[in-house]
Amino acid sequence: MTKDNAPTPSFSVRRLLKKQRQIHDAAALDGRLKSLRKIADHDSLLYSKTSAQHAKRFLQNLCELHQTLFEPSIFLIGNGNTRLLWIHGKEQVGLQFLAGGEIQLVMFAKKADSATEIETKVGEKVTPTFALEAITAMNLAHLITPNQGNSSRS
Repeated sequence: MTKDNAPTPSFSVRRLLKKQRQIHDAAALDGRLKSLRKIADHDSLLYSKTSAQHAKRFLQNLCELHQTLFEPSIFLIGNGNTRLLWIHGKEQVGLQFLAGGEIQLVMFAKKADSATEIETKVGEKVTPTFALEAITAMNLAHLITPNQGNSSRS
């Protein structure tokens, strides 16, 4: 029982996270990217083919680096760009792919010395290489790949 007398869930969060869909190739997300294009066409929404291509290339590079990724949520945002999002609890990595090849970052990470404080990095426009470095520097790689040693996701 929990403190409000609700029944304790019979599953473990750890086991649930292990079941999160993993991908080994960016082509696994082609269907989602194509469906976003169809939705944009049908609803007369803005759609940046270049942004979608940059997102797919970024995912391909990640797959080459890590072999296995957690599947990101993929969104078409109001300006037509593609956004990838990995989220777990209060931590997240959000990447908007801009037409010029840059990535706009939105990241929230637990501070290493605090269980409750969150460190943020919002709105910075960076190269794909710097985005990967920033994700690693903020200790958020565990959101993207199970190949990183972090007990909260494995």
